[in-house]
Amino acid sequence: MTRSPDPAWDDAHGEPFHADDARIRAGLMTLRDDVDRVPLPDPAFIRSRYAERTRRRALGWVVAAAAVIIAAAGIAFSQLGNPWAADSPELLPGETATSTPSLGTTIPPCNAVVGEVNTDVAGITAEQAATARQLMDLALACDQDALVGRAVTDETTLSFGDPQPEEVFVIPPTDDDRYRVLTRLLTVSPELDPELGIVRWPAEPESDADWQALVAAGILSRSDMELIQDSPEGYLGWRLGISPDGTWSFFVGGD
Repeated sequence: MTRSPDPAWDDAHGEPFHADDARIRAGLMTLRDDVDRVPLPDPAFIRSRYAERTRRRALGWVVAAAAVIIAAAGIAFSQLGNPWAADSPELLPGETATSTPSLGTTIPPCNAVVGEVNTDVAGITAEQAATARQLMDLALACDQDALVGRAVTDETTLSFGDPQPEEVFVIPPTDDDRYRVLTRLLTVSPELDPELGIVRWPAEPESDADWQALVAAGILSRSDMELIQDSPEGYLGWRLGISPDGTWSFFVGGD
């Protein structure tokens, strides 16, 4: 410690400070010895540890960035929507992959036409309504095997001459175009046969508006309508019938 410039003050008070000074010096010397005994790490080791820490920090940023990119890509992909399967109807102009085909859309390759099943008739059973909706769904799916199987199981009359179901529901359709006709029939007003309980599509046309509705639905051409409109036998165009228990009874055209 620095001594006071006043010798008298040093003689009276300096001795305690000298003792403290000696203790401090001794403590510092001991600390130096302790530090000397602790081995310092090699500089190369320190540099490697720092480099490793830096590398891990950088890797963490890379992983985080990659996670953000993957999440963003997943969201973007989900917005694209899933296109219809390869064996499903092809997209038509103006449609998107996630949209439901609009009413009146023709479904390739079977030419079924999208429509809403009309079950608005008093006395129709739940089984009859369910069969009508199933037939519409199968036709819109161009499911030839399922329609053939249903016709075989129900022993459905498929027009006069007893054609085989495989012939009736062949894809691509024949001149009869059964898929289109079936899906069009199920959209028009039906009627209930009070004796047999069979629901038939379409209802017997009674007015000019009824006949025009069949033309508008694509079930009759205008020329066919003019030929049969005044026939004493009544309507002899395409018709589809379902029994009260849901059995698909007939799908015929002609007398």
